[in-house]
Amino acid sequence: RDALRERILERERTFARDTVRERDADDEADEAPAGEGLTDRIGGRDALLDGLNHDFMQLAGECIEQARERKPELRGMIALELELVADAELGAVVEQTSFSDRNEVDEPELLDCIRETALSTTLPPPPEGGREAFMLTMPVGEPTDGDL
Repeated sequence: RDALRERILERERTFARDTVRERDADDEADEAPAGEGLTDRIGGRDALLDGLNHDFMQLAGECIEQARERKPELRGMIALELELVADAELGAVVEQTSFSDRNEVDEPELLDCIRETALSTTLPPPPEGGREAFMLTMPVGEPTDGDL
């Protein structure tokens, strides 16, 4: 995972340097209208979802099961924010994690297990490289009548 992360970050740095050089060389370019250069990033996430479901969610489920064995009354919603760094050829790794303000579970051992599981996850290549951030939610325990 660490070696893959370093390779992805090196490609990201190289891409950033090349982009700056291209901008510097294009002095005569007109000012770009608002919105130009945006990329449609909707779709093409099937491999990412499969990777998360297969690799991360199974292990996160084990973290939750172990926590429920320690504390059967534990329940709520875990809200985990992830930032991925990715390369279209090499794949993706989880670069950073944090628990959202929406996180309802305060069980340090469980949260550490979820965090470490996320940080050890490698994912298949996305349609394009770069950084991407999103939030995953995972229920813990059974909802009560008050949750319905």
